[in-house]
Amino acid sequence: MKKVVASIIAVAMVLVLANGCSTVGQTTYKGFNSVKAFKIVNAPAAKSSLHFEKTLTPGQGGVVSGSYNIGNVQVTYTVTVPAGALHNTETVTIDIPDVTEAREDLGPSPYTFNKPVTVTMSFKNLPNVPDPSDIQVAWFDANAGEWIVVPSTATVSGNDLTVTYRTSHFTYWIIIDPDE
Repeated sequence: MKKVVASIIAVAMVLVLANGCSTVGQTTYKGFNSVKAFKIVNAPAAKSSLHFEKTLTPGQGGVVSGSYNIGNVQVTYTVTVPAGALHNTETVTIDIPDVTEAREDLGPSPYTFNKPVTVTMSFKNLPNVPDPSDIQVAWFDANAGEWIVVPSTATVSGNDLTVTYRTSHFTYWIIIDPDE
């Protein structure tokens, strides 16, 4: 059984500003270090990490979710895999290496699904909520050396932010600071 990794690390999920450079209709950011992680709270990097996992089957799919609190902020990451999306029975995992930043690596990397999966990130009680129009999601194309923006939905309600996107593959993704 393969491990499908949905790790929340600096090389993964990107919420980026909408004013990146445009290449053939796509917004891109050149270079792996061209973006900075969105800070959930203004605190030094945490040395603690978290791990969530669930084994899913191709015929049923399922949901892998993990929540934690950092200060007054509740953070939840959810990966929803529809029936028929997996090639084989897989263990989908979410690893969070630094709970102070919204960072993830969805994997295994690379991994291509038969159908798109949905990824949702929810942040409740954020001290500083970004404007949802400033948020986008992107993946890192190692061959081109750039982050590629994909369609996403960001909503704000009071001090809560929810970001959702769909993808047919897992690779490196990161949530970056919209103020950078």
